[in-house]
Amino acid sequence: MTLATWSPDDSSLVRKNRMVMAEIAKLQGPDKRYQNLQTVTVRTRLKSNKQKLDELYSSGLFSGGNAIIFDLLDDPFAVSSPDIFSYLQSKVAGLQIINGPNPTMSWRGSSPDLYLDEFQANTNVVKTIPVSSIAMIKVFSPGSATGLSGGAGGVIAIYTKKGQDRTPDPSIKGLEMVRVAGYAPVREFYSPDYLINPEPETDDIRTTLYWNAHVRGGKGDAKISIPFYNSDVAHNIRIIVEGFDEEGKLIHLEKLIQ
Repeated sequence: MTLATWSPDDSSLVRKNRMVMAEIAKLQGPDKRYQNLQTVTVRTRLKSNKQKLDELYSSGLFSGGNAIIFDLLDDPFAVSSPDIFSYLQSKVAGLQIINGPNPTMSWRGSSPDLYLDEFQANTNVVKTIPVSSIAMIKVFSPGSATGLSGGAGGVIAIYTKKGQDRTPDPSIKGLEMVRVAGYAPVREFYSPDYLINPEPETDDIRTTLYWNAHVRGGKGDAKISIPFYNSDVAHNIRIIVEGFDEEGKLIHLEKLIQ
């Protein structure tokens, strides 16, 4: 059995629903001002690996622009080149490279500006970098890199691999971890004053009787007096003195007093 309740407001609600349905019927009639659109397909273009590489490595005036990008991470033949100039030969139209001990480049009668990780470099330095350490080369044709200094002969920007793109050397098995003892940080050692408390309640069993990191002696001081109290158990005293002389040389003196 179903129970229903009725209130005076229900009749007004029914009238409102009828009015809404009537308006919808008008909009969908022959003179309708609105119509349902066909299915809209939104298409977007995925970024290529070169575009992603450019965003990862280049910055500032070097980012974007009309440039030729060489992705050496995905080029299996790159590592076969003895140096980066051999790799670039005949790859860029108009760019002439004479490779040798001192490589030279020419493009439209001028020498291209060479950058290594966005710092200006010369060909002798770049030639020594293994191709396996290079991730990307970005080549701007003459006149296209107007924001960079010079650029009359074009700009060649070379980027070395970042940490995540470096290939580990399989011949390196890893280094063993060794803990090397060094100097301890500054510490404070308890030093009793028997003038204040001549009869302590417990025995004095200290292993370090005196420690001072700021003992200084003046010129001509043959002796420095350092008063300290012995413990109740010490019979032999080992004295260790370490420091630096005025020339910065390390001094180490060790003596046993019996």
